[in-house]
Amino acid sequence: FAATTDLLFNMFAVAANDETAHNKSSDCMSTITRRMKEDSKDAVVQEACCNLLSIVVPKSRLHFKESDGLKEVVTALSNFPNSSSVCTAAAKVLWTTSSRPVFFDETYLEDAFCALEAAVGESSSDVNLLIHSCGFIANVVSFCSTSKDEIPFKIPMNALLLKVEDPRLGHQAGRAICAICIKQSKRFIKVIDKDFIQAMVDNLDSSSEELLCASYDVLIAIGNMSDEMKEKSLSLGSLEIAKSHVESFQTKKLIEKALELMSVLASPVKIRTLSLPEDIFQVVMKVNSSFPDLLEKLCVVLRNLLIISIPASKQLNFESLVTFTTSIIDDENKSLALRREACAVLWVFIARQKNHSQHSLKAMYRSLLSVMSSHNGEQRSYDSDLQVVAAGALSRVTAIMRDIGFPMQFEDVEELMHLLYKILENDIDRVELLESVLETVLDLSHIDEDCIIQTGGIVVVIDIMVENEQSESIQERGCNILAVLSSTQNVQVNCCIAETDGIDMIVSSLALFSGNAIIQESACKALSNLSVDGEARMLITSQGGLMLIINAMDSNKDNVDMLESCCTALRLLVADADEQMLRDPMIIKTILSLMNVHPDNNGLQEKAMAVIQSLSGRSKEFKEQIAKAGGISAITFAMKEHLGDETLQLRAFTTLWTLAVLKTNQIEVASEDGIKHVVNGMMLHLMNGAIQKQGCGCLCTLTNHPDNKRLIREAGAIEALIFSMWAHYNSESVQAEACKVISHLAVNLAMNEVMLASIEEITCLVSAMRRYPDSEKIQEYAVMALRNYVLSQDNVEIINSNVDQLDHLLMTAASRFPEKCSERAYQVMETLSAN
Repeated sequence: FAATTDLLFNMFAVAANDETAHNKSSDCMSTITRRMKEDSKDAVVQEACCNLLSIVVPKSRLHFKESDGLKEVVTALSNFPNSSSVCTAAAKVLWTTSSRPVFFDETYLEDAFCALEAAVGESSSDVNLLIHSCGFIANVVSFCSTSKDEIPFKIPMNALLLKVEDPRLGHQAGRAICAICIKQSKRFIKVIDKDFIQAMVDNLDSSSEELLCASYDVLIAIGNMSDEMKEKSLSLGSLEIAKSHVESFQTKKLIEKALELMSVLASPVKIRTLSLPEDIFQVVMKVNSSFPDLLEKLCVVLRNLLIISIPASKQLNFESLVTFTTSIIDDENKSLALRREACAVLWVFIARQKNHSQHSLKAMYRSLLSVMSSHNGEQRSYDSDLQVVAAGALSRVTAIMRDIGFPMQFEDVEELMHLLYKILENDIDRVELLESVLETVLDLSHIDEDCIIQTGGIVVVIDIMVENEQSESIQERGCNILAVLSSTQNVQVNCCIAETDGIDMIVSSLALFSGNAIIQESACKALSNLSVDGEARMLITSQGGLMLIINAMDSNKDNVDMLESCCTALRLLVADADEQMLRDPMIIKTILSLMNVHPDNNGLQEKAMAVIQSLSGRSKEFKEQIAKAGGISAITFAMKEHLGDETLQLRAFTTLWTLAVLKTNQIEVASEDGIKHVVNGMMLHLMNGAIQKQGCGCLCTLTNHPDNKRLIREAGAIEALIFSMWAHYNSESVQAEACKVISHLAVNLAMNEVMLASIEEITCLVSAMRRYPDSEKIQEYAVMALRNYVLSQDNVEIINSNVDQLDHLLMTAASRFPEKCSERAYQVMETLSAN
């Protein structure tokens, strides 16, 4: 029977291509399996039957399965582990049968694995046995639906370690390992050690092309399993070896394998930087000259290598990389997929390496913009994926342009705006694309906002925001752009933003994305810039923008830049807003809270006071609320802490002046040492005319409360007024305000007392009258001060002893301004002449 079976085997082998002969093979299937069962202990019969089955099963798989032949083959393998010939024949049947999963009965899989492991253990160097075993394992692992703990990983692993020159073994062992890496990675990763990876790396020195390919396939599969496996492979020099092979190999197949390994090793899930061989990019690009059809693969490798390269690395040679990629992007004969990959290379290159010449930046900008424009749906079909990658790269280019202040051409910006409209038409829902183009517009807005405005940038940005109102990332970028463009304070720009729903989008973003600090800051800055226009203020307040700004301030108390912008907006908004809206206690509370949180920030203190000033100017009610909430205390504290800041002092004087209109507030100012701080501020900033004028006005208002007059004099206000009048002899307004304060301080009717005048006070009053004879205010207040002083006999003697030609000045004031000065002037002259 064995001899007959061998004869049949030889006949079928000779007639391998004769379909008629093989059609009859199924006739003997049941006989073979029956005989294997009957003579299960006869090695000769088992070997002969397995050999015959290996050649007839491919044509009779169904009959083999129905006759339960697999069971007998596994039994033969189990019964004769020491017989290399039986095991080799049985393993071949397993390999052949498993190539079609539907005809393979997994019931016998566990027994098959155990038997194979035992057989290979006995004949570990039998090449044919290993080839068939590895082929079987590769097939089974590929289709097996569940995890099989019994898979003999060591068989293909050890097969590769033999370094046998037979190409079939390398191929099948490599197939098995690759399948295991994909389907059994969680278990296999526990088995692989550094020694095995080292052996695979060592195999890369083999002269056998098939073993080289198999080793590359295994290293690629292992690398794809985890970052840890990549690390182990890299530490053993696999990247350097692959690079050297790319440089030295002549066959396309091996170069592809080496490139693929480089790509895998350079694409970890968790990105980290590596020190790469200096000329690695040059070596990869050079492949294009010999194998131009590998260009797309080269781009993928370059992209991945750039991702792990050290940012701003000076050790790497990037020469000609820009030329290499832009030449691909500019070549319309290249496929879209290839041009897209080239754009991806540029994207990563610019992100990792930011030192570029203006020439390179210009070349990249033009190439990327041109390829996007050429596929915008006009002359060629619109390509969304290309737009995404090219736009990402373009946004990186313009970010560098922004950093170095690269000058833009109007035509380039105009082309970009036209492209944006085409993207709106074709890809309005592609958020990642819109994010990138808005980043580019933002960069260019910082470079040349006028260019963006003139090319219609405002309208297209707002259109994108309108179409993606619920997208946080789109609104974030849109608000940033509008904040920059509105900062020009151009009336036409502000009108354009208001008329194209820009304010609606900004206010909506404030409301929808209260947790996004960037949106809150940029939206508040935009509203601050837009609030200079009256109509814009009406739109902002009508849509609830004022309270949204207050909420933003309350939620972002540490963001000083945003808080300053908010205060600038509020200063303008509260001047026009409905008083009912302003009655919300949250407004005053928030402003005073930020003053308490940032006591050392003089700029923020000044801007917060400006809001208080604007609000207090609306009505008596708000003056009371501000004082009750601690506003006067906050202002006087800031005056004390920032005595040397002229801008803050000026704002504080003005705000206190506004608040001190109320008598109750006048008492509050005095109790918080406000009088002393005003006098100190005037003395320190003596040469600042605006401060002197506002200081005088503030003191004058405070004198309306009788108790304050004494406090003002005791604080040294008279000396401050005298110095102010001396220093600003040529300022009519300062002279007038100072004269008014002195006139109020000269007499205290509530106390029924007249203050004793100094020679310097009288001299300043007379000098002001002489210097400004045509100033109604100066003449009125100087005459009033003199009239009040002469109510005291002591003052009359001082005036008579030290002032000449006063009658002439009084007569002149009376004749020029009879209604304001006549009566008091004559009273002074009568009193002086009577003494």
